[in-house]
Amino acid sequence: MFLLIIIIVVSNTLILPQPRQAQVTGKLINLANKLPLQNANIFIEEIFLDSSFLTKPFTAGTITDSSGSFIMKLPYGNYILTASFVGFETYKESLSLSKEKNLVEIFIELKPIAILSHEVIVTSKKKQPTTVIQEIEPKDLKRMPTIYNDILRAVQILPGVSTNSELTSGYNVRGGNFDDNLIYLNGFEIYRPFLLRQGVEENKSLINPDLVEEFRFYNGSFPASYGDKMSSALEVNYKFKDTDTTNGLAKADLLNAGITIKNKLGNLKYAAAFRYAYPGSFLNELQTNGDYKPSFKDIQLYANYQFNHDNNLEILFLYADNEFDLTPTDWIGHFGGFGLGDIRELDIIYEGERSYSFFTSLVGIKYLL
Repeated sequence: MFLLIIIIVVSNTLILPQPRQAQVTGKLINLANKLPLQNANIFIEEIFLDSSFLTKPFTAGTITDSSGSFIMKLPYGNYILTASFVGFETYKESLSLSKEKNLVEIFIELKPIAILSHEVIVTSKKKQPTTVIQEIEPKDLKRMPTIYNDILRAVQILPGVSTNSELTSGYNVRGGNFDDNLIYLNGFEIYRPFLLRQGVEENKSLINPDLVEEFRFYNGSFPASYGDKMSSALEVNYKFKDTDTTNGLAKADLLNAGITIKNKLGNLKYAAAFRYAYPGSFLNELQTNGDYKPSFKDIQLYANYQFNHDNNLEILFLYADNEFDLTPTDWIGHFGGFGLGDIRELDIIYEGERSYSFFTSLVGIKYLL
């Protein structure tokens, strides 16, 4: 009985179907210098001699090793072997694998080729981190935490810049005076109004953040073309970006409101902006009671006409009106204490009123060659 079991097992082992696979090995070298090509692509796709055969063709792929060699195991059948490498001609060869031809060795020499293409010029600009020149993206300017959403108040939080109050747009750089700072808008110097005797200045600067595309702040070593101020120079440029169609922006909050429109008409691109600020709702919570009405409004127009690729005309127009109307009624102060027996409150009554206003206008024309 034991002998019969052994005979049955041996018989079944002998009649098991043997795997119908062949082995393909090969090596790729550079025809020019006879060196092996590493990481060359090897792709094999099955082909059918009978066109009526509807089975999906078998495909496989691999890459060569450091010696340029590869090895693949494939079912019996007819194949197209493709070998390719960047900078070399593609090699193709037909293979027919069967029981009689189940071990195939291929030696492939790839010929280098010249890749013809148009001339490519690569340029770059290296930026070195520096505290002397600081560039800020327009989208980051709008995110800075400032009361009036004002460009000059955004400068106040930069390294090397200080200010006495966040309510003022004035700033000091490296110990300099507030009036030692230059401001250029599209190459035109901006003169900031200031009454030193009264301590009253513009409550909103002339630069419209919705038009700004370039912002550079020099807190030292600025170009000589910017004048002879000793502290800093602020360079702001209005430019057109994505202005092929009409687009605009309108916004309003508790302290500001504004609208901006950009458009393109043939070779003419233009942007118009209007702003109005009313900070009285914030400043009325002062110790001196009264009617305090600071206000600001401005209108700006920036246009660019392109004559040709090299010549274009730029026009910048702005008009701004700063007004300060102050009518105080009283001032209340508290002194002493319960145990001192002196006056603990003082009420001062005011009469009269004061009004200040600044009108700033600019028309700039620039022809670029």
